[in-house]
Amino acid sequence: LVAGTVAGLIVGMVVLPSLLPSQSTYRAAVVVEIERFTADRVVPGMDQGGWTRDELVYSTLDLDLSGQVVRRLGNRAARLRAARDSSRAAWPARLLAHLEARAVPSSDRQVEISYVDVSPELASAVVDSYARRFVVARGRVDRARTATAVRLLRRQAEDLRTGLAEWAQRVDEE
Repeated sequence: LVAGTVAGLIVGMVVLPSLLPSQSTYRAAVVVEIERFTADRVVPGMDQGGWTRDELVYSTLDLDLSGQVVRRLGNRAARLRAARDSSRAAWPARLLAHLEARAVPSSDRQVEISYVDVSPELASAVVDSYARRFVVARGRVDRARTATAVRLLRRQAEDLRTGLAEWAQRVDEE
């Protein structure tokens, strides 16, 4: 009985630590709500159809944004779990691979973006910075699409004015 207890203690002290993670990890997450683009709601034909939940989730993952986050973190980026054992040039892609995006179960417009790291501060800084940059980038795309829609509507309005003037002239001639 004593020999079994001692053997169990030795196995527990030698084998188990190598099987268990040596450091705690922290998961930081943020939920972003992704609305349809303004032009898609206003201009018939601009809407490219509703996105599936998978497409919505996929639309949140962007290599350029992860690169911006790495640059924003500066020297702290070297401490990221995602940056371990890789060159500085690979950090944006590695960070993107370690970001997790998933649809929020109760919503068809919300996506949770999360990152796990040994540092709670870095995990939080990554998801906060990424989410802010995503919102800014999406806003830029929305403004560009809206500007395109406004140009299209102005062109259509001008065509209608021209057509109306032509019809008015025909009526006057008759």
